[in-house]
Amino acid sequence: MLATVGDTPLLPVRVKDWRQQTWAHPEALSTLDGPPATRVCFVGPFDNLVWYRRRIRRLFDFDHALEAYKPAAKRRYGYYALPLLAGTRLVGRCDMTVDGDTLRVLTLSVDPEHDVPPPLVREAFAALMRATATTRLVGVNA
Repeated sequence: MLATVGDTPLLPVRVKDWRQQTWAHPEALSTLDGPPATRVCFVGPFDNLVWYRRRIRRLFDFDHALEAYKPAAKRRYGYYALPLLAGTRLVGRCDMTVDGDTLRVLTLSVDPEHDVPPPLVREAFAALMRATATTRLVGVNA
């Protein structure tokens, strides 16, 4: 049997500059007013969240491009910079590499226009890097 929107807890919402009807789950809406960066994670450059660049610009006011295809002199954030998701916001980028048993952060940038308190991002990022550094990366120096 096919479910309809009326059979779900979804609520109608308006998205700025969208003409089509849009729906959201109440739990997703409850996170919008929460702390901006209690948890930080990396988003891969091929993740559906960031793949369509016009959509992330519209939804997150965030520009991202995989700079591995650019000459080194034209890279702004690094060869393989990963977007940083803090809470419900894309707030910056991190380019890192593995050198033997060492995880090196080559560049880290946090966009100031996203109103995320730098100490909060720093603490969450430090915890993320500790977790990343202690996790064995499959296929990297295995």
